[in-house]
Amino acid sequence: AVSWALASCSVWLADDVSPPAALAPPDVPEAGPWDCVGKLEAVHQDRTRQVALELRVTDLKSAALEGIAVNYCQTLDPGCTPLADELLTDADGHVTLEVPYGLHGSLILEGPDDILPTLVYLEPPPTAKSNPITIPLLDQADVALMSALAQREVDPDTGILLLSSADCALQYNPLTPGVHYELATPGPDTVGFYLVNQLPDPNQTRTGPNGVGGYVNVPPGLAAVTATLPELDDLELGHSNFLVRAGWLTYGSISPYNQ
Repeated sequence: AVSWALASCSVWLADDVSPPAALAPPDVPEAGPWDCVGKLEAVHQDRTRQVALELRVTDLKSAALEGIAVNYCQTLDPGCTPLADELLTDADGHVTLEVPYGLHGSLILEGPDDILPTLVYLEPPPTAKSNPITIPLLDQADVALMSALAQREVDPDTGILLLSSADCALQYNPLTPGVHYELATPGPDTVGFYLVNQLPDPNQTRTGPNGVGGYVNVPPGLAAVTATLPELDDLELGHSNFLVRAGWLTYGSISPYNQ
């Protein structure tokens, strides 16, 4: 199965994750992988239409998580206020969530105390019924492992931000190597890393073949991130703001639609 980096902070532990290919807006240019950068029109939200998102929530070993509360919020809402009635995953970890067409927003997932509450940014905005999207959640043991691999103790008063990116065809397989992420306002203990050979490496400066990077110990609040392509004279792929909460995990993704 294909790893979806947006929902795969620990690709080294979880690789049975489906990409959100059906979320892609139609009529994406088919030229070179970065030819559309700076040329795409934003997807506009339409509250009169609904899109069904089929989700499967698991732990990092792909075991289904039952009873996880799922909701969504608007990206521009700094408090990420839930906008729907809360739904719970079933015994197989499945739940279907109806959201507005072209939603610029995030999924909210909360479970038992040992599970990190999680925000999942929807990028590109959903415009069609999705293929089932698997979202692995972290528990405290996973955080301890991440801390060891990232070579920095995780501060519970900060958040974890995991990032991926997509090219002009919005292809997540193969994922996008060679992308550099820049966090505008890191804290004193913030550490960035990129996954290389399925392990987080804080000494790397760009994504490996899996296209995943991230930060631990991110100060709570809005985290501004810019994605650039060093091999193309630091061409800006896109930029976005991601809400980070203390003790939470945020999955973010940047595509050419984030110009």
